[in-house]
Amino acid sequence: MIKLTELNGLDNEEFTIMLGEIFEHSPWVASKTAPYRPFPSVEALHQTMTEIVSNTTEEEKLELIRAHPNLGDRIEMS
Repeated sequence: MIKLTELNGLDNEEFTIMLGEIFEHSPWVASKTAPYRPFPSVEALHQTMTEIVSNTTEEEKLELIRAHPNLGDRIEMS
């Protein structure tokens, strides 16, 4: 597991690669988060990422929702 201090020190591309899958395979969230470094805590990092999603365009929010796997595909009928 990477330490927060190491994460803060990555270049933008590496940061996006490391965190790009956190929000449903939507690396744009991590990419938009990178300029706000350094983060003093994991909680601050998470808060920034959720604020970016909350304040993004409707189209990007729809893109995020569409990237979510269809959980109904996992239901097994007995």
